[in-house]
Amino acid sequence: MAKRPPPARSTPPLPAPRRRPPRGDAAPPLPWREQLLPLASLIALALAVYLPAIDGPMVYDDPNAISQSNLIRSLTPLMQFFTLSTRPLSDFSFAINYAISGLSPRGFHLTNMLLHAFNVALLYLIALRTLGLPALSARYAAVGRSVAWGAAALFAVHPLASESIAYLSSRSEVLAASFYLTALLAYIVAATQRSRLAMVVIFFATGASGLSKEIAATIPLALAFYDWVFLADADWRRIGRRWRLIGLAALPVLIGGVVFLAKASLSPTGLGSYAATAGLGFDRFTRWQYLMTQF
Repeated sequence: MAKRPPPARSTPPLPAPRRRPPRGDAAPPLPWREQLLPLASLIALALAVYLPAIDGPMVYDDPNAISQSNLIRSLTPLMQFFTLSTRPLSDFSFAINYAISGLSPRGFHLTNMLLHAFNVALLYLIALRTLGLPALSARYAAVGRSVAWGAAALFAVHPLASESIAYLSSRSEVLAASFYLTALLAYIVAATQRSRLAMVVIFFATGASGLSKEIAATIPLALAFYDWVFLADADWRRIGRRWRLIGLAALPVLIGGVVFLAKASLSPTGLGSYAATAGLGFDRFTRWQYLMTQF
């Protein structure tokens, strides 16, 4: 009797290759009610850290920028802030403080502290959104909110920000950062949800940041780099239509740059020429030496 051949062993089917989700689609954000407690705790932390500075005096450039400045003594006419100031929105915020509480340093310090707390909240939302993107959501799904809170808390207490908050004349930095981070958060929303409101916010937040401090000129580059890292999978070609969002941020930078250069060349301000106040007209050191002090 012939032997039967052994039954062929069936090999289990290979698992289907996992497809990476498109990076342009974000995971749904957490409900606002679940974010209230983390936001409240971060704001409280940011305010508590700088509470000892609230009664600090005006130092260094503060008298020149605030107590001895005639520009901030009146909120009107608004055009005076554009014609007499290199950072009109920052000086206008000083004028608001003066209108409310005069030259009391406490009001100016409190405003800086509130702006810092606002920036901490923005950073938390940016981190939360970023960790919710498909590129990171699988890894950080369970701990995304904790990681975002930790990053924002570190920013809240980091001593690197102390000068911008406790030093009144550095209001321009913390105010510019508020609009800078707003533009970045709006870009994430516009890129992942195609929100027209977010597109409008990108344009105006970039412009407002530029009116606070010239560092806003880097916003378009920052948005492009963020997209390249977190949305486009390190491939510039995958940015696609989102280049238009970056263009929205570049437009106010270009307009502001043209106006700034024209005024620097043609008209002096109450603080001297624009070239001098931008670090391009000092006689005591070279432009390279000035640049090296900015890092």
